[in-house]
Amino acid sequence: MIAYEQPGTALADLVRTIPPFQSLPPDEHWLLAHTGRVEHYRRGVPVFRAGGTATEVFALLSGALKLVYCAESRLPFVVRILAPLSLFGLDTITRDEHYSATAEVLCSASTMAWRGPTIVRMMHDHPQFARDLLGIFTARLNDFRTRYVELATESVGTRLARALLRLHDAWLAPQEGRPQSGRVGRPWQASDAPLDFPVSREELAHLVGTTIYTVSRTLQRWERSGIVRCGRMRVTLLDAVALRAECGTGDHVDGAGQRPDVT
Repeated sequence: MIAYEQPGTALADLVRTIPPFQSLPPDEHWLLAHTGRVEHYRRGVPVFRAGGTATEVFALLSGALKLVYCAESRLPFVVRILAPLSLFGLDTITRDEHYSATAEVLCSASTMAWRGPTIVRMMHDHPQFARDLLGIFTARLNDFRTRYVELATESVGTRLARALLRLHDAWLAPQEGRPQSGRVGRPWQASDAPLDFPVSREELAHLVGTTIYTVSRTLQRWERSGIVRCGRMRVTLLDAVALRAECGTGDHVDGAGQRPDVT
């Protein structure tokens, strides 16, 4: 972990682009820029660990990270993969005294952190900011509900396709808390370039609740179809239109005449 500084004006401009902070006045942007703690992390380094004392709220300025929860069985479950301009560590502004998940960096990343009382004071002073933060909680709760239903009713292929489409949306337009249309993935535009996601097969398996073998088999099929390109610790989405079609055909029969695993 390496600490570094940037000019206050540049940081204030960057803070202003983080969705929940957009409704705040310029003087609050300046305050956030000058009181925030900026850090740079390498892959695999935790920003904080589950069970640690929750004292700070974080914004991901660049890179990517995953929020991981370990149940009593010690099997990891990836709660969420965060794109730049996402907030995390929001346990700090609730009555929870500890972080509920571990935030681990997926690729070189920069974060900015603020003490909990700073954010709570702004919530009291700026009702729209408080509503925007509430929108993040609501959006994430809805996401959990959707993924729970998918886990109970959808095949692995469909769950994996939806997970990659959510990453596609987050990387193109990280605007958590916005109203959801109920449709997975925004309309694919011809000008959209392929998108690289710094995730491994194991991390995708932990995200959708299945085995590495099943994820690898599904990705290999999509790679042969030109939908994705897979590399070491990376998946590149090449054709979101074709991937979206997989959401409606997740129960296909494979070459052996068997239905794909649903767990």
